Amino acid sequence: MGSPEEDLFNEIKEEVEKELRQKYLGDIDKLRREFASELSGALSRKLVEHMNLRREGYKSMLLNGINILVGGGGDGLEEEVSMLFDDVFSSMLTDLAKLIPEVVEGKLKWSGGDAFDEIVRRMEELVEKAAELETRKRMGAAMESGLVQRLINELTRRDKALRALRYLEVQGPKTSVEVANFLGVADPTARDYLKRLEAVGYVKRLVGRPVRFKFVRAPWTLEESGEG
Repeated sequence: MGSPEEDLFNEIKEEVEKELRQKYLGDIDKLRREFASELSGALSRKLVEHMNLRREGYKSMLLNGINILVGGGGDGLEEEVSMLFDDVFSSMLTDLAKLIPEVVEGKLKWSGGDAFDEIVRRMEELVEKAAELETRKRMGAAMESGLVQRLINELTRRDKALRALRYLEVQGPKTSVEVANFLGVADPTARDYLKRLEAVGYVKRLVGRPVRFKFVRAPWTLEESGEG
């Protein structure tokens, strides 16, 4: 068992890796089966086509050999042999066509040197590396978020004007009276805080009555608020 940080890292990485595997490798077995099925079908059709083109040639060779052996005059025997040949040939093609999917599926599934397996292996390596990078990113974001929150807490503890600014950031536009009530100070004091914040561009006044002040940015933010 490692440090708390290592345990947290491994826990997050396991979750991220599971997400990525489901996203990128979840259908890999289905793809393998579909590929095997398509390849098997193509090979079976090609085999049947190839053998049927040569069926009559093979039959003629067999019948010619029989005629030579019996010295001609074997018409009845030739017909029987021809029928037997067709039955055996068709049965053989059927058996071969059934065998091809088993061979193809076995090759794709178990052959460690197969190109398909190599692709899967490399994808798994990429998923593992991506999971580690994503985990570091998430932990970094969590640490950054924690540091920012600590900074906000410290600044708003020391400065009531910044506490008012944080109040506007979280709660939205408010009047000076509402800010005063939140801070527990008199309204003129709250207005002074808001004027200070307005002077440095942290808040702005909204048109209308009563006057409300809107959050724009803060020392702890990088971007201005996009709200109208």
